[in-house]
Formats: sequence, C-alpha cells, structure tokens
Amino acid sequence: MLGLLLLLGLALRLKGIHDPLLDHPGWRQGDTAAIARNFATLDLNPLNPQVDYDGPPPNVVELELQIVPFLAALLYKIFGVHPVFGRAISVGFSLVTVALAYFFARRLFRSEVAGVAAAAALAVYPGSVYYGRTFTPDTAMVAFATAALYAGFSWIVDRGSRIDRTFWFAALLAALAVLAKPMGALVLVPLAALAIWKYGLR
Repeated sequence: MLGLLLLLGLALRLKGIHDPLLDHPGWRQGDTAAIARNFATLDLNPLNPQVDYDGPPPNVVELELQIVPFLAALLYKIFGVHPVFGRAISVGFSLVTVALAYFFARRLFRSEVAGVAAAAALAVYPGSVYYGRTFTPDTAMVAFATAALYAGFSWIVDRGSRIDRTFWFAALLAALAVLAKPMGALVLVPLAALAIWKYGLR
C-alpha cells in the first residue's frame, strides 16, 4: 500500500517538473538554482553559496546550509546544468517524508490504517504536492524534521532516556533540519514536550 501511495505521490509531483522556475516562490527558486549553478561552475563549496546579483563577484550570501543546491550541483557536474534536477531532489525529499509519515503514524497509533491514512494525506495534499516539487530547501527541512521527530520519539519512548546511538541519530537529524532551514528548530518543541511528559523536568 505504501508503494502505491509513493507512486501516486510521485505522479502528482512530476506534473510540471520541466517547467521554468517561475512558479511561486519564483525569487527563492531562482536564487536556489543560481546557487546550485555557481556551486557547479565556480566553487563546489557548500559553505560558500553565491547568487547572481548585480555587482562584481563573488556574490556570497549568508544563508542556511545549502543541502538541496549542493546535491543539484553534484548532478550538474555529471549531467550538465538542468534545473529539473533541483526539482527532482525536492520530489525525492517529499516522498521520503510521505514514507516517514506512514512508519511514524503506524508506530504512534499501533495501526496500519493510521500509517496509510497519514501517508495518503501527505501524498495528495495540494500544498504538499505543490511545494514537493519546488527548487527550495523546504522539502529537505521537512524530511529531516519528520525523521528527527520519529527518531526522537523512539528514543524517548523506548530507551529510558539513556544517551545512546538512537539519541545521537535523532540529534543529527534535528541538526540537519535546522541547517536545511532554521524553521526546522520547531521540531524541538514536540520532542521537549514529550520528554517532559515522559520523564518530568529532569
């Protein structure tokens, strides 16, 4: 069932994948595509993102860690500069989130139906479909945040608050969510609330 939902989600997200990066948010997609192209053609350094602003180069900007543009730049190096690769990476992260929603809801509610319902909602929800193919960092942030929430839940519920590999895995995923886009820090709110509910303020 999950495989069918992923295929459905993929089919919906492939619509317009070859379109120019003029759909909303056009300015952000344009900057993201420019950063990816400049990674591939100027400096393949994820800590040195450059955009195409007027004025003499380098046009380095202070942004979040450019995970999606860097992955796109790696594909640009192999196949040439085609913005469709940026959209495809976003689609991949979006489908990972659909799968994570399935496994997390199934675990949380101890129900296969809950897992299917969560994955189905995320696979076909118009906002998820639309932003699931935009060349922006949002899909990476949501995927890492969802994975961090799932891993953090597993650590809090299963591990008895022991600091072990599960904790560090959840922490790494949360860090990647924040680095992908600072709004990813919101994932810490439900994790902190769950930990306090389970173990108190200690």
